[in-house]
Amino acid sequence: MAKRIDYDAMLALRSEGLTASQIAERLGCSEDSVHRATRKFGLERRSSGKRPKLSPAEIHRLWVELVPTQEIADRAGISIGTMYSYAKSMHLPKRPKVEKQRSTLDPSPDEIERLKAVLKEQHIQKRIAEDVTNTQSKVSKWRNGICSPRGVA
Repeated sequence: MAKRIDYDAMLALRSEGLTASQIAERLGCSEDSVHRATRKFGLERRSSGKRPKLSPAEIHRLWVELVPTQEIADRAGISIGTMYSYAKSMHLPKRPKVEKQRSTLDPSPDEIERLKAVLKEQHIQKRIAEDVTNTQSKVSKWRNGICSPRGVA
């Protein structure tokens, strides 16, 4: 037969801030029994989720001031996903979408030459890093239809 809970002890431990699993361990009963007892006394179940380090008023102020969501989450010590969940549960207003500014200026000829040189160097480095298995004789055979490259049927 299951052990009965000492409700007075359970309420005292709960008021000390112990979790349901800690209370269950101390009283020698199951965690579910503690949860049932808390419901019986009309007590709300405690959430084990992270609480933000900022007050709801502070989060609201930062949100309205259009501080980036990631920055608000960092200040609150929560993830960005949790921040969006809080925003939804706090009924914070929708924020305007920020469009990225595109450069309307054409690059100068010097800029084009610099970018060409950078891309050429990147291409050369990539080719050097590739596995050098395609010898000249293999390429000749592919062109003549004698064999096909790996991965091509």
